Amino acid sequence: MSSKAFDLVSTLERSILLADIRGKHALPSANPVDIVCFDCCTKNLFIGTTNGFIIHYIIDERKTAERVIFKSHLQGKKAVAKKPLQLVKYVPTADQVIILVDGTICVFDTTRFDLSPSHERFKNVQTFCVNENKEGGSPFGQQVCIASRKRHIQLYNITAEKWIHIRDIGLPELPRIVSMDSSTVCVALQTKYVCVNVETSKLTELFAYDNEADTPFVKRVAPGEFFLGGPSDLGIFATVSGVSQRPPIQLKSGTFSLAFSSPYIVSLNSEFVVVYNALNQQQKQALQFQRGVSLQEQSDRVFVASAQDIYALVPVPWQKQVDGLLLEHKVEEALKLAEVSYRNSGLSQSQFNEINNVILQKAGFIEFSLYNFDEAGQYLKTGGVDLREVISLFPGLLSVDSQFTRSRPPLHDFADVNQITKGNLEKSEDCTAWLVRFLESVRCKMSEKKDVHTALMKLYAEKRPSDLLRLLQSGYQGHHSDTVDTLQTFGRFHALAVYYQQARELDKSFTIWSRLVNKEIEDESFDPLGLSYFSDVLCKTTDATLLLNYAPVVLEKDPVIGAQMFTKRFDSGIQDKRLNPESTIEFLTRFPEALTYYLEHLVLSANQQVESFHSHLAMVYLDNLFSAKQLNNKVLIESLRKKLQSFLRQSDKYSVSLILGRVERDDWLLPEAAILHGKAGNDSAALEILVNELKDYKGAESFCVNQSANKTTTIERQRLFETLLHLYLSKSKDNERMRVYVIDLLNNPKAVFNAAKVAELIPDDWSIALLSKFMLNSVRSSLHDGRQARIASQLAYWDYFLANKDYLSLRSTTISLTDNKRCESCHQLFKESAFVRQADGRVVHISCAKT
Repeated sequence: MSSKAFDLVSTLERSILLADIRGKHALPSANPVDIVCFDCCTKNLFIGTTNGFIIHYIIDERKTAERVIFKSHLQGKKAVAKKPLQLVKYVPTADQVIILVDGTICVFDTTRFDLSPSHERFKNVQTFCVNENKEGGSPFGQQVCIASRKRHIQLYNITAEKWIHIRDIGLPELPRIVSMDSSTVCVALQTKYVCVNVETSKLTELFAYDNEADTPFVKRVAPGEFFLGGPSDLGIFATVSGVSQRPPIQLKSGTFSLAFSSPYIVSLNSEFVVVYNALNQQQKQALQFQRGVSLQEQSDRVFVASAQDIYALVPVPWQKQVDGLLLEHKVEEALKLAEVSYRNSGLSQSQFNEINNVILQKAGFIEFSLYNFDEAGQYLKTGGVDLREVISLFPGLLSVDSQFTRSRPPLHDFADVNQITKGNLEKSEDCTAWLVRFLESVRCKMSEKKDVHTALMKLYAEKRPSDLLRLLQSGYQGHHSDTVDTLQTFGRFHALAVYYQQARELDKSFTIWSRLVNKEIEDESFDPLGLSYFSDVLCKTTDATLLLNYAPVVLEKDPVIGAQMFTKRFDSGIQDKRLNPESTIEFLTRFPEALTYYLEHLVLSANQQVESFHSHLAMVYLDNLFSAKQLNNKVLIESLRKKLQSFLRQSDKYSVSLILGRVERDDWLLPEAAILHGKAGNDSAALEILVNELKDYKGAESFCVNQSANKTTTIERQRLFETLLHLYLSKSKDNERMRVYVIDLLNNPKAVFNAAKVAELIPDDWSIALLSKFMLNSVRSSLHDGRQARIASQLAYWDYFLANKDYLSLRSTTISLTDNKRCESCHQLFKESAFVRQADGRVVHISCAKT
């Protein structure tokens, strides 16, 4: 298969032509008879010869599976002149043949098969043409443009009976060739080309040429566009406005005849028939052809005549041409040809789309083989390729369980990508990288999804683990056995666990993650996530059994992260009897640090006011403290004691007796014992420990200040501070330092004392100067309290006076209630004498006043 555009097929052979002219049994003539001109229309073929004959054939065309066969049938022959005919043109609307011979135009009537007596003859004619675009013309005639040797053109309308003159238009030079399109005639003059508007007689100059070096020609190729012979055998496109919208075509030298069969321009010289593609201005095909005379196009056929016979350039089916171009890797040309050919193909849009999609897919594979990856992806995507066609090029990517088979007929001739890259590792990697991008950019069909997902999984598993996880977590539907085998082969155990998780095989996924955490197996993609990831997954599972089975793996590695699995579940409100706080505390007993964290979360963060939780947390703190004591870790002991003391002071929910019983066993926990005695309301015992055992006088004062805030009466607060004062005084004999503490206590602005009782407790030998500040403050405080009491009394009396005044005023006010009186709330009549007068003076029903 090649990319040729036409096949050269014999239409009328020399032997048949001679036999038809001379008769079957005529002897050979000494004077050769050659073809000098011809015209074809539908099945009619008219030939002009050197001996002045016009011959009419009907050409039948028959198509076989492999070729086109033409059969000629002679309809008649007539000698119309003694000289060679120059030009013949059949006019089907008038059923006449216009003949140019020796500078004279005559009309041949095909019905009478003789020259028409009713049609005028024109002399001094250089050439003529018929209007190839008859828009607006008469349906019963044909416009003809005659180029006169007297430097003008004449426009006629020919009918079956006569010529009808339209107008004459003068020219600046002698016309050599003319071609007409609608109202425009393009004329090759002696030295230049012009376009003539036959309606306005306006001339538009196109360009000049050398009449000695260049061969002029004019060919209409589209409405309003002509193809002209330019300098140096250059074919130039020109519109009627004088503009060239397409690049020129370099023709072979000696070109003297042209035909146009979209999208091809066919040229003829003395040796070749050459085909050019008007889309890219490149030579498409060249056929050796000796003694060529003329070219004529008819429908989708181009006929070429030599001096001895006539051939047809039968277009190769456009699909066959496209396939040939693709084989030659001329992708862009093939696609343009398909687009242009569709307009004349007679196919419906859906039929063409089906064919064009296959072409695009073939083009995509060709571009891929040339490593033009962007173009390949675009063509394959636009052509709607089955993605498995692409995947099948890469060995091992399709699953062994895949039911896919390649397209028939094949879209390419590659066994696999190795045939393309020929072992080049860099090229192979480029192809693989493109495949990943391509598969990611195309939305696959349901029938392709399983194989596409499997292929992407295998590609990601080798080098892109992050994308692998994204694929597995977003509706992955790959083949199960391939997925498991591939992930195990490449050591993507974390991805395998994710795959099992998505498949709801949680026990398998948790087993893999447990082994990863315990370093029994390794996966670099899991290391950055590790324990936290596994704990999060466990936390979110709804299966309590699985959580309890695998939680020890996390708890042993990191108790805090392990405990967070349970705190997060508690905060999220997940209800499960097996994982309620009581059950969780029991489960975490084996993991002290995790238990501490969990209890702290319940008590301190979640603010759970449950005695058992608070008591348990206090006991845990004590256990931790005892453990630190055994290790003799002073820093840890100090930290734990601060935490324990803070908790004992802030919490009111733990069992004081339980904790106190544990604390009192050890003398070194006296500060904690003091706090607990205070919580139990045994202030004197707490102060005994602080003052007598710990000698913590500042702590004793702080204890009294804090405890006084919880006392409801002044007497209780006074009794508390008097207890501390008594302890201080008992130690102040012969101890000047204790006297300082006594005075500081008495002068403490937060302390509350009964001055009279203090006077009784102070030893007689103490000087007034030591107590002056206390006594002064006591007197001031007493006076202040008395004044405040009197003010409060007067304010209360004034409130009583105002209330009594309002009461007396209301009692003296009368309210009239009549039968027409309506409630000012519901606007209904009063049906009984009971009512309510509101503060703003409104009178309403009793029921309305309640609402």
